[in-house]
Amino acid sequence: MHKWMDKTALTFSDINIVPCDEPCTIRSRKEIDLTTNFTRKYKLKIPIIASPMDTICDSRMAIAMYNLGGCGIIHRFMSIDDQANEVKKLIDHINPFDTNAVVAAAIGVTNDYLERAKELTNAGVNVLFLDTAHGNHIMTKEAMFELMKHISSYVDIVPGNVSHYNAAINLVNWGAAALRINIGGGSICSTRIQTGVGIPTVTSIESCVDIDIPIIMDGGIKSSGDIAKALAIGADSIITGGLLAGTDETPGDVFYDIKGGATKVYRGSASYESKKARGEKGHVEGVSTTVPYKGNVSDVVNGLIDGIKSSFSYVNAKNISEFHSKARYVQVSNAGIIEAQPHALLK
Repeated sequence: MHKWMDKTALTFSDINIVPCDEPCTIRSRKEIDLTTNFTRKYKLKIPIIASPMDTICDSRMAIAMYNLGGCGIIHRFMSIDDQANEVKKLIDHINPFDTNAVVAAAIGVTNDYLERAKELTNAGVNVLFLDTAHGNHIMTKEAMFELMKHISSYVDIVPGNVSHYNAAINLVNWGAAALRINIGGGSICSTRIQTGVGIPTVTSIESCVDIDIPIIMDGGIKSSGDIAKALAIGADSIITGGLLAGTDETPGDVFYDIKGGATKVYRGSASYESKKARGEKGHVEGVSTTVPYKGNVSDVVNGLIDGIKSSFSYVNAKNISEFHSKARYVQVSNAGIIEAQPHALLK
């Protein structure tokens, strides 16, 4: 039986965005509007979402991301009551006149997921993320059907994660309000090493962009340029942990070494350390590390926004819809990848 899928799979480093043909008419980044479709019902002012990891997003990060125009998905690695209280802390900081405010939290697809979903939606959540590495699974389908029977229709459900068209179509048919695209591409995910499974990010997005549903690129983002590339291919927003790791708003303490260097812990949800903290056993598909302390998350996100808007100006696009239609990209060689680096740093 022929098992080879006849396509070379590409990741962000393999492509570059092509500048516009016509003279650019954008005179200032202020002209660019990054408002995007987050789910079928809800929008965001910027296409950046904090990942539901225990070292990335609790209420503090979610509040900061809301204030910046994005979103933070409150992680599920705590008791139901604690997670509901984190949601309430976020809601306390939301403008009561903001009718499109997104309040997002993660749940699983087994054990207490239905009870957790009910408590979270009672607390004010309007977007539930089914936090599972392999979304195209019968337990995802069963969980979604149960949730849709018991949860208010104003709540959008976003299952995770898929990396190609046929799997994505299954999730849409099960009621997904957005698609969370990528398997094994996160900065501290070891799924592709441990299992050999996954499709590089660019090809994953390409496979799903013709489906009429918001696309969320999840993981593998190393820079504002990668965010721009994800949007150029057709994603509507991105989830990141690594870019936000080490900021003030992430859970955990700042550690100082004897030389005065400052770091914070950043770990995958399926890492040994994360599983051990939850008293879980099982297959490990993530790693734990420390990252440099970065200060306030607003400085990080505003820097990313500057880079994204600059990319839009190169394409002469004033909004994400125009960027989707105007952006073109080329595959680059290994020499091209090297050429793209600051030459003074090359040895």
